[in-house]
Amino acid sequence: MSQDTPTLLLTPRRNGLIAGRANQADVLVRVQAPQPAAASPTRNRLNLALVIDRSGSMQGRPLEEAKRAVLHVIEGLAPDDRVAVVVYDNDVQVIVPATLVEDRERIPAGVRAIRSGGSTNLHGGWLAGAEEVSRHAAAHTLSRVILLSDGMANHGLIDLDAIVGECASYAARGITTSTYGLGERFNEDLMTAMARAAHGQAEYGETAEDLHEPLQTELALLNATCAKSVTVRIRPHRGVEVKLRNDYPETSPGAWRLPNLAYGSEAWALLKVAVFPTAPANIDLADVSLSWEDLDGMPYELSIPPLILRAMSESEWNLLREDQLVARRLGELEAAEIQEEARQAVHRGDWTAVDRLLGKARELGKTNPWIAAVVESLGDMASERKQAAFLKEAMYAARHMKHRLASVRESLDGDLATDPSFLRRRKRHGKGS
Repeated sequence: MSQDTPTLLLTPRRNGLIAGRANQADVLVRVQAPQPAAASPTRNRLNLALVIDRSGSMQGRPLEEAKRAVLHVIEGLAPDDRVAVVVYDNDVQVIVPATLVEDRERIPAGVRAIRSGGSTNLHGGWLAGAEEVSRHAAAHTLSRVILLSDGMANHGLIDLDAIVGECASYAARGITTSTYGLGERFNEDLMTAMARAAHGQAEYGETAEDLHEPLQTELALLNATCAKSVTVRIRPHRGVEVKLRNDYPETSPGAWRLPNLAYGSEAWALLKVAVFPTAPANIDLADVSLSWEDLDGMPYELSIPPLILRAMSESEWNLLREDQLVARRLGELEAAEIQEEARQAVHRGDWTAVDRLLGKARELGKTNPWIAAVVESLGDMASERKQAAFLKEAMYAARHMKHRLASVRESLDGDLATDPSFLRRRKRHGKGS
């Protein structure tokens, strides 16, 4: 194994089981990336397509700010990176075919020339970007489509399942997709589903200015990525059942695809483990293994010894100390599930249920400042009955709580100032800091 080999860790919430009865145990799986070598700053070769909605609703300041955000992304690229620029309304136009960024003059000129148009052929724009990227996909290169939209797909292919299926197909070939929604009119269900299927990021901004920060964060994440196709496999032993609490894609029975790893980060998942009545002995829960690819597509695998918990009396079990990190991550998943329930209540117009659910989330926030800050923001939207804003913020906040990369040095009380932006816990997703 190379020095870039991830570390696979298993941590139970309590390090034991009660003998003679059925048990429920929470187990945290952490896949930790190494720290970057001090002598070699992290920068990967990138192959991007920037796909911009120029439909009529983008006219004026939204389009100008979106163009400015895209130009900032291009300025952050290295000369040997490659970028394409695609725009779409009813029609799709490749403004800048995929080219090396060393051509600094032609690329910004193409972006500045973009003008607003008609309807929203979102699928056509995305597909043109994916095709541009696919022409130059290569080893040791990260290929990604970055899609921006402020509206509902209403021209060309508009079926969610079909679009998501195509995103997954391109992702299997190494062409991933991140989506950036703008304003209150875009379809957050489509945009987040595309990003999930295509192993990319999903963000939104209330205004185009709010997209600048997450776009820069995306660039930092791509440049720090060190492992892709990160998959954890769980094989429960006899008398044990395992359920994954995060909703990561299941690639095969008992195998889940986690986020790509960046230097200094950890991808994580929480297991809900059911153990049938046990004798007072050591219990092997499951075999756990990890597979991943480096940026050249070279596959690797790693297995660790199974987690063993000792069966004991109930009085002994009650004296066990609870692992704070496992409890904290479990609380975040529970808060995310509450937010998803609240979204459904908003769709029904049941604001009484929303207020009740946010009250439950506030209880979780008493021991978790991040949850408290997120719930406070959602509470403000709920009190003003801002339906569209609540639906989007709850969607993106819940997704972040379930899928985020964490810092390997994560503090229980807050983020460390030295952590990169892509490891920080966002309190609001629609507004820049």
